[in-house]
Amino acid sequence: MEAASYQGRPVFFRLIGPWARPNQASEMTAVDQMMDLSFARFVLFIVVLPTGAALLAWRNARVGRGDRRGAFRLASFVFLCTLAARLLGSHHVPTTAEVSILFSILEAAVIMGTIAWVLYMAFEPQVRRRSPTMLVSWNRVLSGRWRDPLVGRDLLVGIAFGTAEVCITATIFNMPFVGRLAPQLMPNVDAFFLLWLQQVIAAVLGGLSYMFLLDLSALVFRRQWLAVSAFIIATALVFAAGYGVRSPIAIARPIFLLVLISYLLTRFGVLTVVAFVYVHSVILSFPVTINQSAWYARVTLFATASVLIIALYAFHTTLAGRVVGPSSMRISSRSGKTPTPTSPS
Repeated sequence: MEAASYQGRPVFFRLIGPWARPNQASEMTAVDQMMDLSFARFVLFIVVLPTGAALLAWRNARVGRGDRRGAFRLASFVFLCTLAARLLGSHHVPTTAEVSILFSILEAAVIMGTIAWVLYMAFEPQVRRRSPTMLVSWNRVLSGRWRDPLVGRDLLVGIAFGTAEVCITATIFNMPFVGRLAPQLMPNVDAFFLLWLQQVIAAVLGGLSYMFLLDLSALVFRRQWLAVSAFIIATALVFAAGYGVRSPIAIARPIFLLVLISYLLTRFGVLTVVAFVYVHSVILSFPVTINQSAWYARVTLFATASVLIIALYAFHTTLAGRVVGPSSMRISSRSGKTPTPTSPS
């Protein structure tokens, strides 16, 4: 029997019988199979894409294209979030080694902010020229118009779709005959504020990455349905290969996710996809339970509260100052007409 405890309470048990066999050979085989894929990813994401993005960003900055102010604000946001996450994730001891730790943290934050600036300056002008509707609410956020009703609408739509997607996939993949075929994600409950900051960065950069990839696909395939289909298939195969799985059930999950992302991108824009990815990442990264006596209940409250706060803010912003309730209805006693909503002042 294997057992584990957390803060003096038992949280895990597993029985190991004489029929159990170590799977070291299969793990080594999987590692060998992923070597070529890892090298291809290194070449693509470390050499090809950064070099091409840097050249495009330099060209756009030289000819005066691109939203420089928005790129700077995005880079500053990524820099601050990365800096806070690295500070929380490091062990700090009042010694001389702390100086090198702080410099490495600052270096990582500067690198992440620079990558965000380069990617945004490289691809944003192309997206704005081909699909400007994807950037309407996003540009309003970057310009400081956070209380714009369109911003609230796109955030609310993304949260609604993200919550529905997680509920649907959790219901399907927790079935006995499906759960054993799908990859199991192990949530992390340690340093939950650090994990939350990482999910915020992943949501922002992930939403922008999906937009850039879809725009590149549209550049190759002139028809929209061909571009969306190629984007879904190529990205789903990369996801499935990253998990190291080959079953149809495991590939169906990212395909369903990417179909929703494609619809939200083309219908609402990148801000909706950022909210969608945030809800998806937070709910999957944090354990969720309704048992308040569970040892990870406080982490559940933190994750759900973060989503609920954003949803309430988005709903309030969507109203644009209007009041919801009986006080918002004007009844005409003389005409006897159906009550109509009062116009906002």
